[in-house]
Amino acid sequence: MDAATRRELDDLRRRAYGPQPDIDDAGMARLALLEDEARRDAAPAASPGARPAERAARLAPAGTLPAGTTPTGTTPTGTTPTGATAAAPATAAATTPAHAAPSTPRRRAPLLPIALAVAGLLVAAYATPLLVEAAAPASAPDPTPAATASATAAMRAPGIPAAAATPLISIRLEGSFGRRIDIRRPREAGAEPIMGETPAFPSQRPLAWALDLGDYYGWELWIAGGLPTPGVIDDDREHCVLLRRDAQIRGDCEPLVAKEAGALHVTLDGVDIPVAETPAEMEPFQEIRFWWLADGTVRVVLGDFDSRRP
Repeated sequence: MDAATRRELDDLRRRAYGPQPDIDDAGMARLALLEDEARRDAAPAASPGARPAERAARLAPAGTLPAGTTPTGTTPTGTTPTGATAAAPATAAATTPAHAAPSTPRRRAPLLPIALAVAGLLVAAYATPLLVEAAAPASAPDPTPAATASATAAMRAPGIPAAAATPLISIRLEGSFGRRIDIRRPREAGAEPIMGETPAFPSQRPLAWALDLGDYYGWELWIAGGLPTPGVIDDDREHCVLLRRDAQIRGDCEPLVAKEAGALHVTLDGVDIPVAETPAEMEPFQEIRFWWLADGTVRVVLGDFDSRRP
């Protein structure tokens, strides 16, 4: 086997048995032929001075002996080999190699799946620790329970910043909450609006109604809606959200378009909340914010907000 053929054999071996097997059927057939050729080249050659019977014994297939010889390579007693008979076995053996290549090249098809399987296992064994390390950072937070995650997603809405990470309450404005107070001025009667116990909302335009939603964290929660400005095409009615505790008031009023964008809310600091009403999860630097959103809910969330309204 010359150097070029030897290099071809080494390349085919790497393709078949290397860490990343990529050999095809034609390559496997060629590899089988070259392996047979390499084995033939590695077989011991007969020495020039050997007797014909010895050369025939070395070249004959395993389990056979040249004609006219004993297992020890000597001529049987009473017989004298002639030149023709002694040379015949050597001539036959020289024309028929000890390991002649079969008519159909042998294929090592089972080796390819095994090599692929072993390579796959090695890659998986190497990649698995990397995937686990990438999926689990060194300081991964405790997993959020599914119920808490669902509640958080349900409490989020457009207009609520990421800082509001802890939802507390979601108040749906359906059904009846306390007393709905009509504070419109009846034009036909010319009477004064029925204010009653309605707090003073910081509205810039006339209000039509107010609604007491109950007490939260020691404060009364109110919302109110206004009247549109006559002759204005766009709806500029104001909506208000307000918290009242004794003589203290925290309120905000915004046009309808600002409310739909999530800009209508009022905030309480920790010092504004009685100790007995403070949520257990509230930190000293956090605040509670009440958002009136366009989806018909008032969301109460806990967070660290960069700015707050009065």
